[in-house]
Amino acid sequence: MPIQTIKNDTRDLLKEADKKVALAERRLAEGTPAEKVQAAGDLSVLKRHRAELAARLDELDKAKDGALPTLAERLKEEGMLLRQALENFSIHH
Repeated sequence: MPIQTIKNDTRDLLKEADKKVALAERRLAEGTPAEKVQAAGDLSVLKRHRAELAARLDELDKAKDGALPTLAERLKEEGMLLRQALENFSIHH
């Protein structure tokens, strides 16, 4: 897969994560006590995975050509972790 495609897919995934984080933040602020507990846990997981993926994307953007394949692979792995976290979030909400 071309590096630019990976970057574009990652940016789309980060946008999706931002939407889910906003939803979890609303539930944390406005939900029932049980929803607030769930939202707090979800926020922690989503924000952590989102931050890690954004950091990998930044590394890839700054990388020299020789490091691109390794960094692209790490980016894909972080992306899979964020996708799993988003799927788990969707299951609970």
